[in-house]
Amino acid sequence: MFMNQLSRPWPLVLAALLLCPNSPLQAQLKEVVVGVTPNCPHGFPGCWPAAKEALEKLSGVDVVASVPDRFNCTAEVHWNGKGLPDVAAWEKEFKNMVGKVYTFRGVEVTVEGTIVQQKGKFFVQVPGIKDRIALAQLGTKLQWHFKKSAPRQPEADEQGAYRQLTDRLMKAKDGRFTVEVTGPLRMSDGGPVLEVREFFVLK
Repeated sequence: MFMNQLSRPWPLVLAALLLCPNSPLQAQLKEVVVGVTPNCPHGFPGCWPAAKEALEKLSGVDVVASVPDRFNCTAEVHWNGKGLPDVAAWEKEFKNMVGKVYTFRGVEVTVEGTIVQQKGKFFVQVPGIKDRIALAQLGTKLQWHFKKSAPRQPEADEQGAYRQLTDRLMKAKDGRFTVEVTGPLRMSDGGPVLEVREFFVLK
């Protein structure tokens, strides 16, 4: 038996985190979502408890959503560490705990920062995060189709989000603007990369 470690419903816990002045959810790292595939015929939520228990033990995670997004096989987590989550470390830690019962597909984040261009490349500079985050075209969505055993296909606006964002930057009078960006996070030899799935320009 896996015990539910949350004594309050998830919306109330999330609200409490948002009210905390030091909470990353209120600052530059707006949201962290993990993709987990249950390798069992029941899918979510039937196979969720053990995955949730393992996610709660990942470095820098202190709260995991009680109920996952069963449509996309994802779940929101509260990240209390500094900077960005170490996606490779999380994958290794998760696998060591659950073996082949679940597959850790990756992490999607929502960040708020300033978009800048340098030497033909585009980055988002996020307050409180040391490394600039390179922006890239959306490749594979984190959202998963359980019955098809495949990633969900990007919508038309998601496929064009990176181009729309960079075009917007090119037309900006001062060559930069503040934006909220969401997409899969990965690491490269040059540092963190955020594949743009959607964005919102902020005033």
